[in-house]
Amino acid sequence: MKRTTYILIGLFIAGLIVLAGGIFVMFFTGKPYGSNEILFGGEQVTKEFPTCRVIWLTQSVLEKEEYAVWMANSCLEVLPSEGKKNVFSCPKEVNDYLTMKVIGDTLKITFDYPMDKLSEKIEEQKYVYMIIGEWQMQLPSDVETIVSDIRNQKLVLKNLSQDTLSIGVSGSAAIEDCDFKALNVLRCAHLLNLQSGNIRDLYLYLDHIDGWSVDPKTCHIDTEYLTGYNAEVQLEKGECKRMFWTPTKEDAKLHVTLHERSCITME
Repeated sequence: MKRTTYILIGLFIAGLIVLAGGIFVMFFTGKPYGSNEILFGGEQVTKEFPTCRVIWLTQSVLEKEEYAVWMANSCLEVLPSEGKKNVFSCPKEVNDYLTMKVIGDTLKITFDYPMDKLSEKIEEQKYVYMIIGEWQMQLPSDVETIVSDIRNQKLVLKNLSQDTLSIGVSGSAAIEDCDFKALNVLRCAHLLNLQSGNIRDLYLYLDHIDGWSVDPKTCHIDTEYLTGYNAEVQLEKGECKRMFWTPTKEDAKLHVTLHERSCITME
């Protein structure tokens, strides 16, 4: 080979090494190569908020044409409250940019971080990695709906016991040691993990759920109500006693894989 050929091959291999390194960083850190971090820390700030039936968490737009903000390592843990108090806690530096507003029977909690607060150094990067830490709510049983539009925030329901609850999240969700007569999952952008507890009626809107898993040894479901257009379902052994499907269109399809002897009735 000519010398120039060896040089070109060397450059090609070097490029592959750089590309592989970038993919490695994204895989193990969950963020793009070369991004900056904004860490919101400080002590946990705890405060009460008004009684409401619906809780809606949202955020201001954190994007520009030149770059985008990635929300990461954020978790909203929801626990039962002591008495009738609604209690919310988060890191102090997050609290500095939070607003709460009651609209009818809805409490709107907004994380409003102004774009002009980003430094010039961060603005030069294509991606910004924003770490907003652990949030927690303690709620009475009369709260009926929780919606989180905080990008990629994980919702964890723990030790709740109530008749009905509806949830919608832009991240993942987990159910731990909860007791519901009816759990209505309107939206879950990532995995819904039903780990433990008792759910009499589980309502899933499959067109807005990335996927879900059930541990049948510790999570007991009586009936699953599935609604959607075109979905695939893995029904694990012992997952539920009954399953009903409501198609949203005439040509809707549901593909079900059974892992135990079952009875299928079509009407």
